[in-house]
Amino acid sequence: MQIFRRARGALAAVALAALLAAQPARAQVVSLAWTPSGRLAAAINVTNASGATALPSGGHVAWLCNIGSNDAYVAFGTSNSVSTTATAGSWLKQGKCANYNLYPYGNGGLIYTYIAAITASSTTTIAVETGDGTPPLSTY
Repeated sequence: MQIFRRARGALAAVALAALLAAQPARAQVVSLAWTPSGRLAAAINVTNASGATALPSGGHVAWLCNIGSNDAYVAFGTSNSVSTTATAGSWLKQGKCANYNLYPYGNGGLIYTYIAAITASSTTTIAVETGDGTPPLSTY
């Protein structure tokens, strides 16, 4: 009986040592292919006055590409009263693309249906597409 207790104790010690020496598991990265749902017929012309534009319907993600020559600042909302400023909006650098979640956590399940955009000065242009998955590129 005592032999079994010692063997069980030794086995537990070996198992603990093996567990402590093991490498941590690698997280699995899953990226879904981009599936577009809608696209604005014309890009948004952005000025230094905030303006709201309805997003194309469908999808959980908005993919914005700043195809103009100046930085833009964007915000999302559920009505055409959404607005932003150059200090409060999310920065969208000229010549770059970014994706935005249209179903934000803590928003009570509401989907963003409008985008507001502004520049600090001058003008720029933003192309907008909605869909699901991971958009293809971060630069335009």
